Amino acid sequence: MKIRIIPWIILFTFVLFSACNPSISQILPTTYSERETSITTTLFPLSPTNETTASPSKIKITPLYTASITSVQDELLLTVGSPIDITWIDMIDSQNGWAIGGPYTSGLSTHILRTQNGGKSWFEVTPMIENKSARTMPFMGFAYNNDFMWAIEGYQPNLLWRTNNGGKTWHKGKTYTEIFDFNNPIILTFADSNNGWLMGSLGFATGTEFVNLYKTTDSGMNWKEITYDENSDIQRCHKYGLVFADKMHGWYMGNCSGQFPIMGNTNNGGLSWKEINLESIIGKKLFLLEYQSCFMVNPVIRDIRGITGISCRYYNENKFSEAYILLFNIYGTDWIYREYPGGNLYTLDGTRIWAVDNSFTHSIFRSDDAGRNWSRISTIDWIRSMDFVSYQIGWAVNSTGTDYGLIHTENGGESWTSINPVITALP
Repeated sequence: MKIRIIPWIILFTFVLFSACNPSISQILPTTYSERETSITTTLFPLSPTNETTASPSKIKITPLYTASITSVQDELLLTVGSPIDITWIDMIDSQNGWAIGGPYTSGLSTHILRTQNGGKSWFEVTPMIENKSARTMPFMGFAYNNDFMWAIEGYQPNLLWRTNNGGKTWHKGKTYTEIFDFNNPIILTFADSNNGWLMGSLGFATGTEFVNLYKTTDSGMNWKEITYDENSDIQRCHKYGLVFADKMHGWYMGNCSGQFPIMGNTNNGGLSWKEINLESIIGKKLFLLEYQSCFMVNPVIRDIRGITGISCRYYNENKFSEAYILLFNIYGTDWIYREYPGGNLYTLDGTRIWAVDNSFTHSIFRSDDAGRNWSRISTIDWIRSMDFVSYQIGWAVNSTGTDYGLIHTENGGESWTSINPVITALP
């Protein structure tokens, strides 16, 4: 099964966790070749580990979902046959997948959709609300398979939704302000159909963003609130990423002052966290004051292996000054770092990797040997999100400003064709 990580914010920062004496392999330089094609526009079983026993300052078990079960919209807001915008996509296989979107040219993320024909047409499974015309708030979602999806609806009325039958019916939760002690949700993520986490922001103070974390082990029916001391590593700087490989091993990502990425790891399901020093792993000064910005992408976890990337640039330079991918073991060993073109990363298995540079070259690069060599395979406008289900078949949400398009490849990203998605009737 494909493990999917659904970011709400595209660019995440990342600093990897280290063991006392990590094994580091440096493989440089990486070679590049160029092979451009323009877009046509019209990881293994987990072994037992010793887990830390640090406890949070408070754990509170909170029932989430009420007894109400809500059907999908009786009257669709999106008319059958009408074109639509897709703003986020998560395909389960070559035919079936989920999306969030809205009316054509709206750029809205106010409707939950499903496809059964590879994205050509979509039927609406948005949960029903009493005042259909009031649905203007964006969804933040996480899809696990064809059956399970969780969604948070905007900032007002702050509803949580869960389906376990592909959107035929939804469990309607209380407003998250009734349950969760934070101002805004940052990210929602699940490791499997039962174990999930929701991170919420408590606000900013002197360069620090305080957060609370909530964990569920029963598919979101109940949540445990985990709070942290203000001096805990996870409370430092701004956080905007959260990923778990399984119910115990996870990472948060963040950034300090827009220049210095941070990351921490947990091996006890989020009860305690340890910030990681990326520079000690690479063995060189990386985050220079001369850099205008550095960002790290959301790590992709495949079984016990992970991969992430970091890209930095100097002031007044329209290119990445340094960019590295890091391959790692979730237990903190076997670190490898290699040069890469920079930008967001996508992979199915850590061997074939796609890198998307939205900033400068507006290109898609691909490596077929775990990042040792890269080729530029196609040019793009701006990729908001990308999703592959095999080495050859993938989709991307292409965006220029407020305009959205859905594109599709059947040759590993070397060429792309446009899909003009429309609404179809419920099957």
